Amino acid sequence: HKATKRGLSQLTQSLSEELTEAGVASVGVHQLSPGMVLTDLLLNGASPVARKFFNVLAEEPEVVAADLVPKIRVVSGTNTAIEFLSLPDALRRVVFGVPQILGGGRFFDKEGKRVTSEGERYRANGTRFLYDGME
Repeated sequence: HKATKRGLSQLTQSLSEELTEAGVASVGVHQLSPGMVLTDLLLNGASPVARKFFNVLAEEPEVVAADLVPKIRVVSGTNTAIEFLSLPDALRRVVFGVPQILGGGRFFDKEGKRVTSEGERYRANGTRFLYDGME
């Protein structure tokens, strides 16, 4: 995972440099980092212990989108990193989120089972259906 992230950073930088050298100013290359999003990719096969950490580190897709989309819309130039969850923010969330990690929290209870909201539908892995037809 870390090697892939570093590889993407390097690819972003390299592509940005190549575009600049070629005189292309109308295209920007940026790195988007949404952090942990409660999707099938994150939740499939996640252990109960990992799920408890998701209470403090992960967010629902619409929360991440609401944060990132305005940032994406105003970015200019090239070679910008656009993050939802920075390392300092992740550390702060873990330190202050210990009660949610140990005793359960907003997304998963103390056994790692999904906390549900009335009127919402969920997959067996805990992913919330965002719209009709997601089955």
